[in-house]
Amino acid sequence: MNPTAPPLRGLPKVHKPDIPIRPLVNYTTAPSYKLAKKLETILKSQIVLEHNYSVKNSHELVNEIKNMEIKPHQILASFDVVNLYTNVPVTETVALVKDNLEKHSNLLPEAIGVIDFILMLFVKCVYLTTSLDEVWKDFHRPDDG
Repeated sequence: MNPTAPPLRGLPKVHKPDIPIRPLVNYTTAPSYKLAKKLETILKSQIVLEHNYSVKNSHELVNEIKNMEIKPHQILASFDVVNLYTNVPVTETVALVKDNLEKHSNLLPEAIGVIDFILMLFVKCVYLTTSLDEVWKDFHRPDDG
């Protein structure tokens, strides 16, 4: 497997004044990458959400809304989220994953004990990624803007 610290590279934001650099980290070589991909497969197969409010890309979004009728009292809004991943609270995220696994899971009742194992792997994956971020903290610290 031979995991390595993920490489850091920069992407210029040519649309902004003074052309700041957006740091990009390729986590595919990180120790947590394969674990994260496996957990993604498990979580997607086990959690059946009542409502799906996500889209894969702009093309899917256009297809979803092109025939939508917006009534006069309704508003269609778009948000530019800044520093989304650096601001996701880990404790609350783990609690939400646990809650969704318990309430919306396809797991058989006798397999519910697996939830604690899935959560343990999830937490390890999050903290492995977070500790890798520490490698780059001296080079880049996300700001709030």
